[in-house]
Amino acid sequence: MKFSVIIPTYNRESIILRAVNSVLRQTFDDYELIVVDNGSIDGTRELVEELSAQDPRVHYHWQENSGSPAGSRNTGIELSKGDWVAFLDSDDSWEPTKLETIQKVLDQNQHLRGIGHSARIVAGERVLSERRVPDAMPPEGTLRFFLKRGNCLTTSATLISREALRMVGPFNPSKNYATVEDFDLWIRVAKEGEFGFLDQILTTLYVEEDQLSRQIDLQQDNLGHMMRNHIRDLDPLQFDQKMLYRLWEGRIEYYKGRLHTQCGDFSRARRNLWNALRINPSDWRAWVFLMRSLVRI
Repeated sequence: MKFSVIIPTYNRESIILRAVNSVLRQTFDDYELIVVDNGSIDGTRELVEELSAQDPRVHYHWQENSGSPAGSRNTGIELSKGDWVAFLDSDDSWEPTKLETIQKVLDQNQHLRGIGHSARIVAGERVLSERRVPDAMPPEGTLRFFLKRGNCLTTSATLISREALRMVGPFNPSKNYATVEDFDLWIRVAKEGEFGFLDQILTTLYVEEDQLSRQIDLQQDNLGHMMRNHIRDLDPLQFDQKMLYRLWEGRIEYYKGRLHTQCGDFSRARRNLWNALRINPSDWRAWVFLMRSLVRI
């Protein structure tokens, strides 16, 4: 079997079929679909089990609430049998040609351990933005790209090979890695092999308008904690750890400032952006968002 598709879900009765049907409409059909229900108490079970009775590729698994999507995804990984594991959040969807397109890339690049592609971000009927990946393999390699540029991938637009998961293990379910457990896994995979990047929009990410403002500082603090752990473990003969520590210290402050600016919390944004510029005065992005926070646009 080529692909195992894992959909973690919790009380998504109203939207789960959008994600599931986007998989069932794939033009490439060598896959299994595993829906891991993280303790739902709505009608999710009945909807998915009805589909499972109609299509043997669909599998439903209910578990006690693990407290995080990482736990559900890890259960799906344990149950899966495919050569490649693809992730799809229950509130997102795929284009019908996604797996066929990915399969063609993998046929020509059998050395890859992971692959990610571009996605659009939608709120209601409005397209907010696009999450673009590089249009070619970064010349410095995936690991250095992630360490210097950050995470360009989204979980619903990323696949990891079975071999890579055997080498590095699944998602880290620790609370200190909440919301950044995906990037942690990408980095661990990149330490063992290369990712492929495909700049085609094959996934739609659906978000709520107010989702951006939730737990900004906690999310970014977790990102900083995770990156410090990875940088600490790098070979100092190959990587400038001092530079990377400073880069990410400033980047976390910039991320906080940018997000607080976008959410209208300008006083908090200014504190973070001044900190970012104190660490890295040449960060033009921090200057841009500082100006936005000062004029409140």
